[in-house]
Amino acid sequence: SAAFTTTTTEYRDRLRTLYDIDPRRWTQMPCGVNEERFRPGNRDAARERLELPTASFALLHVGSLYDWRALDTLIEALARLDTARVPDCQLWLVGDGVERPRLQALSRELGIAERVRFVGQVPYAQVPEWLVAADVGVVLYKPTRPVTGDPMKIYEYMACGLPVLA
Repeated sequence: SAAFTTTTTEYRDRLRTLYDIDPRRWTQMPCGVNEERFRPGNRDAARERLELPTASFALLHVGSLYDWRALDTLIEALARLDTARVPDCQLWLVGDGVERPRLQALSRELGIAERVRFVGQVPYAQVPEWLVAADVGVVLYKPTRPVTGDPMKIYEYMACGLPVLA
């Protein structure tokens, strides 16, 4: 190839080390968010379209269900939440992956299965609707996993006006 484009210097450096490519052939271009698609909207209307309860407080994670995402930590935190202070807090997991059966079992074991909604994969065009419907967007990584790349979901959460817990 004549040229290569990466989104971060970490990707550039890793690929350059792996493939010994002349640095003059690299261009770095940070990721961006399509603000036509990802923008604030009416929370209750979004919930109505998605057939979700309007009265609940919803934490949302969008992405693959992998071990390094620390979603077990998030589920355990939800189980410890003071329901007197936040009586109807739910967790919506939009996405799928190998960890789903283990996370579902953990939710049942902790007695909060009714508060954790495993949405599964949704069409990309529907993701902004889920973001608008939520109250807080969550991004977690296990401390043993090096975080590389652009955190696109954080950018998309913020573009929709969603507070981020990371």
